[in-house]
Amino acid sequence: VDYVAPRNELEQQLVAIWQDVLAKDNIGIRHDFFELGGHSLMAIQVIARIREAFGVEMPLRQLFEQPTVAALATFLQGDTLKNAIPALVPAERGDTLPLSFSQERLWFFTQFQPEAAAYNITLTIELHGALDSDLLTQALQLLVQRHESLRTTFVAHNGIPQQVIAEQGEVCLHVVTCGEDEVEGLISAETHHAFDLSRGPLLRTTILQLNPTRQILILSMHHIISDGWSINLLFSEVTAYYAALDQGVTPQPAPLPVQYPDYAIWQRHWLQGDVLDEQLTHWQATLANAPTVLNLPTDYPRPPLQTFNGAAHFVTLPSSLTPQLEAVGKAHNATPFMTFLAAYNVLLWHLSGQDDIVVGSPIAGRDQQATEGLIGMFINTLALRTRLDTTQTFSALLAQVREATLDAYAYQAVPLAKLLDTLALERDLSRSPLFQTLFALQNTPNTPPTTLASIQIQPYQNKVYTVQADLTFTVVKIKGQWRCEWNYNTDLFAPETIEKMAALFNHLLDNIVTQAETVLTDLPALVADKLATAQEIALFDQWNDTNVPFPADKTLAQLFHEQVMNNPLGTALVFEGQSLTYARLNARANQVAHKLLQMGVSAETPIAIYLDRSFDLFIAMLAINKAGAAYLPLDANMPRERIRYMLNDAKVRIIITTAAKTMQLPAHKAAIMQLNPRWEETFTTPTNNPPTRSTAQQLANIIYTSGSTGQPKGVCVTQVGITRLVKNAPYIEFLPTDRVLQFGATTFDAATLDIWGALLNGAALYIYPSMQFDLVELATYIADNAISFAAFTPSLLHQLVDYQVDKLQSLRYLLVGGDVLSVDHADRLRQACPNTTLINAYGPTENTVDTTHYIVPKTGELGKTIPIGKPVSNTQLYILDEQLRRVALGRSGELYVGGAGVARGYLFKPELTAQAFIDNPFLKDGSKIYATGDLVRFRPNGDLEFIGRKDSQVKLRGYRIEMGEIEHALGQHPAIGSHLVTLRADDNGNKMLIAYLVATQPETPTRSELETHLQQWLPAYMVPRYFIWLDALPLTHNGKIDQRALPLPDHARPEMADQFVAPRNELEQQLAAIWQAVLSLDSVGIHDDFFDLGGHSLLATQIVARMRTALGVELSLRQLFELPTIAELADLLQHDVAPARPLAPAILPAPRDGTLPLSFSQERLWFLAQLQPDSTAYNLALAFEIQGVFDTDILGQALHLLIQRHESLRTTFTTHDDLPQQTIAEEG
Repeated sequence: VDYVAPRNELEQQLVAIWQDVLAKDNIGIRHDFFELGGHSLMAIQVIARIREAFGVEMPLRQLFEQPTVAALATFLQGDTLKNAIPALVPAERGDTLPLSFSQERLWFFTQFQPEAAAYNITLTIELHGALDSDLLTQALQLLVQRHESLRTTFVAHNGIPQQVIAEQGEVCLHVVTCGEDEVEGLISAETHHAFDLSRGPLLRTTILQLNPTRQILILSMHHIISDGWSINLLFSEVTAYYAALDQGVTPQPAPLPVQYPDYAIWQRHWLQGDVLDEQLTHWQATLANAPTVLNLPTDYPRPPLQTFNGAAHFVTLPSSLTPQLEAVGKAHNATPFMTFLAAYNVLLWHLSGQDDIVVGSPIAGRDQQATEGLIGMFINTLALRTRLDTTQTFSALLAQVREATLDAYAYQAVPLAKLLDTLALERDLSRSPLFQTLFALQNTPNTPPTTLASIQIQPYQNKVYTVQADLTFTVVKIKGQWRCEWNYNTDLFAPETIEKMAALFNHLLDNIVTQAETVLTDLPALVADKLATAQEIALFDQWNDTNVPFPADKTLAQLFHEQVMNNPLGTALVFEGQSLTYARLNARANQVAHKLLQMGVSAETPIAIYLDRSFDLFIAMLAINKAGAAYLPLDANMPRERIRYMLNDAKVRIIITTAAKTMQLPAHKAAIMQLNPRWEETFTTPTNNPPTRSTAQQLANIIYTSGSTGQPKGVCVTQVGITRLVKNAPYIEFLPTDRVLQFGATTFDAATLDIWGALLNGAALYIYPSMQFDLVELATYIADNAISFAAFTPSLLHQLVDYQVDKLQSLRYLLVGGDVLSVDHADRLRQACPNTTLINAYGPTENTVDTTHYIVPKTGELGKTIPIGKPVSNTQLYILDEQLRRVALGRSGELYVGGAGVARGYLFKPELTAQAFIDNPFLKDGSKIYATGDLVRFRPNGDLEFIGRKDSQVKLRGYRIEMGEIEHALGQHPAIGSHLVTLRADDNGNKMLIAYLVATQPETPTRSELETHLQQWLPAYMVPRYFIWLDALPLTHNGKIDQRALPLPDHARPEMADQFVAPRNELEQQLAAIWQAVLSLDSVGIHDDFFDLGGHSLLATQIVARMRTALGVELSLRQLFELPTIAELADLLQHDVAPARPLAPAILPAPRDGTLPLSFSQERLWFLAQLQPDSTAYNLALAFEIQGVFDTDILGQALHLLIQRHESLRTTFTTHDDLPQQTIAEEG
């Protein structure tokens, strides 16, 4: 554009302002502000100078819309301008000096986490030359005296923080002589050294003296007195003062027009009333129903309390990209900030799958000219919201981002702290509120000097970082090239993840500059990142090569008969002190099978089993398979309505039950077979095997799972699916000597592994007698019976490890599945039980119990999460996108499973079956793959990592629950209109169901009425713990229910039928405190029922454990079930009504004058050694490499002392009257 000179005084004034801000001469009235090098920060400075020169408030948008002097002059001559905001001038100082809003937020954060160094600002500078530390101290003293902020501390008066300004600032320059290898450690120590805001000083200076002419200067400040702009000001002033002092001149800096406390007072006077309301109203509208969580896939689980440990990854973009990116921005009248922000949003959308994203972006906050020379905290953070969709082009997105940014600039005065207070977001200590990622484009003025008198200065790139967000993306232009800095929380992300993210962003920019009109989903970089390469597919196929020979052509009955023939007198079942041999079990099952055949059973006839835990329960299962039918287990604890539905839905022909339980059944059309006491003596059917009536491909059982349509659905499990699980499985070897615990309900699909793993391999199945388990009783049962295999949910295992881990040492295998296994508990288990193989398993019922397995290593680091591992034998895994394409290694997608374990489908539900069980598009052999609905990703070694669900299905205490089924039951109540059920965790990390309800009538039903209603339809574990009534369910911008806006239940005591009665004595107070802690409630009445308060069996075990610790009593779980109120328990403990069991006696020295028995665990290992005397399976070996001069004589003496101290190391095992005993030698 040709130069056109100013034509009048107004244009001359504007040109002078532009030349001052842009540091350029000869600016004409037609020149474009942004083409001259202007950017948003300079634009704000222009606005500030116009305010001061003309006393008017010009919108920042105006400069973006009409970026020439001529256009601005015309606008300023119009009549639409508002009066300028009040000028920032020195304020009257009262007795107290308030904090600015931003300072107040940081002060509060520091009170909450006083040891955190997240808001330390550390500058490290390398100095080459002879540094005079005395002169540097003087220069720093001058700086501190000029800026009140550097002499400020913060104290609370009546709970309200205030600034205290010292007359003289304290400057102490620490000089540390060190070597190169000590630098990072010293910088790290300084970076992580928290400030005491009440004592100060809040500026620390250190010199690391590497040699006489090489130093590293560390300047560390708390963010409450400084920001990024201040850093440059500080360093520029210090270098100027040092240079003058070096020349023997005492610097005389001009006095500052205002100080930071003046700004804090001005801000609080101006930003209130209508001014504040207008700003907040804008942000409330802008952020209405905005998401407050960005779900980027992380490498490690999020810590419960936010951490700030960080690292950085730097990338310099190719120089060719600079003009291309600027051209894209110019074509859309957008700045580089807007262009980069739009591209960053595309990246976040691609990685998170979220179409509504809020990014925090720091802004200088110095829109008053008087603030430009001040050191202080002026920075504010804007919440920039972007909505994306799959049909959008980058051009369209950039236009949206531009508008959102300009709107945000117009309302930038609201401090983030004030905005967060107004939004009243849900409290989450694990992450930053509102946004967890930041974007910044650095263009602060005053480039740091490169010399300090005769000393050369260069930045020192240290490797120590603290971060304030999960991910911060910063760009800065250096010598014509854009440099990208990725700061990330190392407790969430691995370095290689960030490196891949940065590389993807670079490719994305390459696409954007050439394909800005391409739909975002079609951008080649995103497509390539999402889909697997040919090499990756080959690798996945290699991982899927899991074929292992197993008897796929034999039925369960045939395989069981092989065990009968191998060891007819071997123990098959053990229950309440009684046992049943394989021969006897076979005979009884044959009797029932023949009876079923007489009743007209044919292949795959559904037969229900409605029996209590007993031998008969498992006899019935085996008999049904022998008759060629399929068993459907029912649980007496199920609601009658649910049992009625299952009987009708499965078209059950026969129910095997007892006379007593027949009366408990709902109305049905099935025939009844009763297995009453001593039934085997009255049955006249033969005990020989019936002829084979089925094939391995036919059904074995029907397991009902929660259904999204509102009703449970029956999964048709084939016999071959079970066989592949328990025969020749490489990861679990069932032996005839094993004692397998059958603990879970037989309606739970995991019971399939216990039952058939034992009976098809000749092992003994130990039937745990009660479903109302006591933690101590369960652990004692395992130890007393030397159980060698058990399967639990992680939530139960965690409690066993917490309270009874010493009783698990007999276990050869311990399998967990159904939820997330804690790394800490896994580590503690393997330390306490070194001979136990811990397996973390995963699998839906539709793929017959286990789909993947991960054998937890017995030594070494476990990492931050435990994966769900690799496919079990004869199983294939496919991670696919929405178009059934295999996704790239490390990318998340839906898990589809194939192989011999895939169920036939859902009973009598062809449409649901067709949706979930599809033809395998990769093998095209007629086989099916099952869509699990689970989101997973592969680790580089082929282990599978579980991420979450893509629908509303959840796992609660190992149970698979469809929210739709609970919502369907709620919808049957006439008082309930709109409703939603969610799964949340309480303060103790215990998961709980919460129902949100909208009433259709003025009077709402009580909690007990709702529970009674739901108990007609749902099992107890599906009844929500909390019911919360709302005027309406909150919605997002696109009309979906906004889950994040749903209120959490408070800790108040829920509505109860009984009135609240407070504890009356110390014992009741102690019990109430335990209940409140476990149930996350603020108060508990002594007549409140534990289970009505939301308690369940797992929480009950925590009550028992805490009572043991706090009160020194051993209460049985049964007693808590029978006496579920504090008043009843207190009466029991005070008056010995059915007295609580005492604690186990203390271990004391025992006499050595008789035979010394073995412990139970020793006895089991001794027995195994008699069976296999040549086996080394239980040898423990340690090997160490020793470097240096080694004295074997001294080692021998040390070992001798060890052996003399520990009798176990001098022990051998002999037999006396055929019983093993310990023999302890006097000398080892």
